Amino acid sequence: MESLEVPSETLLQLADALEAGHVRGPLTKFGLRAFTTSASAVRSLEALRQTAGSEAALAAMCRLVVAERAATMARAPRVELVWTGPERAGASSRDTKVVVAELFARARRSVLVSSYSLSGGATLFAPLAARMAEIPALRVRMFFDLTVGDDGMSGPRTREAHEARFVQRFRKWHWRGARVPEVFHDPRTIDDDRISFHAKCIVIDEEIAFVTSANTSVVAQQENIEAGVLIEDRLFALALGKQFDDLVTAGLLVPVQGLSALR
Repeated sequence: MESLEVPSETLLQLADALEAGHVRGPLTKFGLRAFTTSASAVRSLEALRQTAGSEAALAAMCRLVVAERAATMARAPRVELVWTGPERAGASSRDTKVVVAELFARARRSVLVSSYSLSGGATLFAPLAARMAEIPALRVRMFFDLTVGDDGMSGPRTREAHEARFVQRFRKWHWRGARVPEVFHDPRTIDDDRISFHAKCIVIDEEIAFVTSANTSVVAQQENIEAGVLIEDRLFALALGKQFDDLVTAGLLVPVQGLSALR
């Protein structure tokens, strides 16, 4: 039945007409001209009428098609465009900074944040730090490329040295909360300068996912031109989070040592 080439509103109007006796079989293109101009739709409706056995039964089937469509729409993922930067008046996008703050504020069980670079974290992570204080069981994991922002630093280029310098920067410039999130990185970025950790996304409660071109920075969330998509779909959010989980389990993404001492 869902193959009917007739809008839901029109099907409801046809159902009303059938029940009122204004439309009777056999259904023809002329007889249904007020409802559809599609010959294939007319043939499908007439076949359904013959199968149903009466106009009243066909009306019920039309309403069933509309109900099935509504149920399908309710199950469909909710997808929204998220944007940073200039755009025309009346654009249907949402603001990156607002979306990120709202996501942090609504988290109940878990938060995953992944970004290539990090700047202005104390400001951007303020809602998340507050949420962690409100919900002691909230688990927060972050993933960054530790080599970004470390180029001008003096000292050794070992994994331990990069981690130690990141811990200093993170606590000084990026995090003000009493509880500290778990932070992971890809050690390959330290050993091979051709490799970058470039994934930029947020997953909330394994239910909502935000995938974006924007890094975790004030400039990226307020001034650059950046595009992203907010997807409210549990299966997608679970799949995205599992990508990170699997890499952590395999030891390919490793925890930054020293942050736990700051708790």
